[in-house]
Amino acid sequence: MMNFQVLGIDISKNKLDCALIREIGSSKIKTKALPNHLQGFNQLTEWLYKNIGEDLSLLKIFMEATGVYHEALAEYLHNKGIAVYLLNPADSAHYAKYDSLHKTDKADSQSLARAGIDRLMHHKVRQWQPAAPHIKRLNALLARLDALQSDLQREDNRMEKAGFSAVPEAVSQSISTMQTNLKQQISTITQEIEQHIDRHPDLKKTVLYCAAYPV
Repeated sequence: MMNFQVLGIDISKNKLDCALIREIGSSKIKTKALPNHLQGFNQLTEWLYKNIGEDLSLLKIFMEATGVYHEALAEYLHNKGIAVYLLNPADSAHYAKYDSLHKTDKADSQSLARAGIDRLMHHKVRQWQPAAPHIKRLNALLARLDALQSDLQREDNRMEKAGFSAVPEAVSQSISTMQTNLKQQISTITQEIEQHIDRHPDLKKTVLYCAAYPV
């Protein structure tokens, strides 16, 4: 018998839908919906203490790596010493197809728990570890640079269209001002990225790899 408990958490911007399986092989599932913020995280641990006890060393928590909404909770749970596992959304969706439950957030959390059990039993999952602070900073800077470049591309497209239509001068001037401001911001963030990488030489390999193998 597998000696652990599994919690599946379906995460959205505002809510955590939780499904706890205390005994592997049992059909009994405890569910709970909580807000996705620090107070909700504290309520989650209290709920776990109530249902499992204060020793959570055998608890395995599964959630999807979707957007940024899982990050704060994953960090919180990791800092509590609880094992966290992230599932690829495509993988969990594939598993959910074989679940008889109707598609709801509550059902998704139960599917995540069952998917987690399956992965653990077949040794097909690796425990999540948070990135080092300097890597988090680089990721945030790169994400911001990408957003700025996308914004600039949109303004460039607007300026191109303006050239084919009789737009008021105030409109073209506004677009030009936005282009200038975005270019300045791109230059500032790019410089910060370069300086950050210079301070952390281990990041150079990461950036080169990402450039060679973009997602």
